[in-house]
Amino acid sequence: RGASTTQLGLVQLKATGDIHINQGLIASDAFSSSPGGLISISGANVTLDNGAKVESNSAGQGAGGQIQIKATGTLHVANLSSVSSDAQFLGDAGDVALTGQTVTIDGGSLISSDTLSAARSGAVTVSAGTLNVTGQAAISSSTFGDGPAGNVTATADTLTVDQGGAIVSEALPFSTGHAGIVSVNGGAVKVANDGLISTTTAGAGDAGAVSLTAKSLVIDNGEVSSGSVSGATGASGSLAINTGSLSVTNGGVVTTLSNNTHAAGQIAVTAGDVRISGAGSAISSENQAGNRAFGNRRGQAGDAGSIQLNASLITVADGGTISTNSFAGAAGQIGISIKTPGMLVLQGVGAPGTIQTSSGPGTGGKITIDEPLAVVSNGGSILALGQLNGANVDIDSKYFINSTDRVNTIEVAGEIHLQAGLYDVSSGTISHDVSVLDASKVLRGQCPAVRAVGATSQLVTRPLGPYVRPISPDAAKGAPEPGKPATPGDCR
Repeated sequence: RGASTTQLGLVQLKATGDIHINQGLIASDAFSSSPGGLISISGANVTLDNGAKVESNSAGQGAGGQIQIKATGTLHVANLSSVSSDAQFLGDAGDVALTGQTVTIDGGSLISSDTLSAARSGAVTVSAGTLNVTGQAAISSSTFGDGPAGNVTATADTLTVDQGGAIVSEALPFSTGHAGIVSVNGGAVKVANDGLISTTTAGAGDAGAVSLTAKSLVIDNGEVSSGSVSGATGASGSLAINTGSLSVTNGGVVTTLSNNTHAAGQIAVTAGDVRISGAGSAISSENQAGNRAFGNRRGQAGDAGSIQLNASLITVADGGTISTNSFAGAAGQIGISIKTPGMLVLQGVGAPGTIQTSSGPGTGGKITIDEPLAVVSNGGSILALGQLNGANVDIDSKYFINSTDRVNTIEVAGEIHLQAGLYDVSSGTISHDVSVLDASKVLRGQCPAVRAVGATSQLVTRPLGPYVRPISPDAAKGAPEPGKPATPGDCR
């Protein structure tokens, strides 16, 4: 049951049951100075399928109308369908809002508000209990012209961006307007299999900031980023992540990138636990200005952005990295703050867990590790490199613990300040209770015959643990056979 009405530009489709729009078009466009009307669609379950379109555009001086689609159950936009409001001339685009208990956008479908002129794009908002953006689908706002793109906001208890899905705001080539802000708010958020949450600029305008707040965030071969691509003159934006736990695995990245003289955006992460694991997995900021391999003009230079991580436990493992890098400018600073009793763990077998800054002719970056209970290096690398030897490492930790059975590296093209106790735990971490009280009384009269001929008394200890080195023949010479008691009076 439903009804379709049009009144003063209002287009309303309302049903107590389901609504299915298949290859259809619902539109309210402004071609004059008058604004376009509101499009409102609401039902129990709403489906747009097979290229269905809902659009409200401004092709004149009037603003485009708003689009609101609500489902009390499932809202599904599938198979190249779209919901959009575009500014094509002088009037601003309208806002686009989707709401449902479960919202799925897939099959290359698009939820968007764009500008092709000096007018503004509208805001794009999607709210759901469960939100899935998958199969090359996107929630986006872009500028093709002088006007700014709109902000993009996605909110859900469970939010998944998967299989090439994207939540983005972009300033496209030849545009001068700025990209919008991308905000993602959720309980459990997962970005996987080439999924993307991003702002970018390919024009003169700046990329927007990315803000991501979640109880848990998993980036599994996905990307959270802000960047300026080669040829852009606008700046990349910043990234802010606030989460209970952050996992970056299987080549997943949290990154800011600049290809021009603007510094890359800053990255700020506040989390409980952080784990970065696997080759290509990274939290990174880089600037490739001047690098011809990236298509950039020789002679340019720009700085990388800074990275600040605040967490209770940070693990970087098996090829995972935290890094800042500049091809021709200064590397950014890396700050790691872990309050006691938290720890920083760098580990790896085939590939190390790495914290690194590197730069070209500019000064190197600074790595600061502040106040963890321990820095544990079990196949880890801390590298601060720069051609002007301006790199620095400052570690303030109660303990610095490293294993000797794996390669652990600290390399600094500058100064290193280490305030920590140094420990080797390759033979285990159990403290043996060995108390020696007045050794002269213990040894007096035990082996006078041996001492009379000039032999030396020895105390032989054997470390325990899975990584014990073999005792040399000289050190073991004369020691009692295992299980056999020493001969009385024998001090060897």
